[in-house]
Amino acid sequence: MASSSPSQPLPDFTQEARALDEILDAFRSGNLTLESSLTLFEQGVGHLRACQQVLSQSRGRIETLTSALRQEGEALSDLADSLAGDDDDDADESSSDEAQ
Repeated sequence: MASSSPSQPLPDFTQEARALDEILDAFRSGNLTLESSLTLFEQGVGHLRACQQVLSQSRGRIETLTSALRQEGEALSDLADSLAGDDDDDADESSSDEAQ
């Protein structure tokens, strides 16, 4: 599947899906010649590929974002654990001071 370059914006998923629906409606009507059926089929494949491209790009963006969030969450968890460890050390010190 070809990836889009910065100069070529991604196709609009909604428009591509709508075009696919229109092609399906034409097929369902049963009033197509063989040649027009083949032409519409080719167009449908193009619209389907455009939809797949958008979905693939979106999936990649979601994976990037969730990975970053996961890493940030782990870093925050590690920080919280280390801060909780510092609090435990302070509590241990104050307990030993009171015991003396």
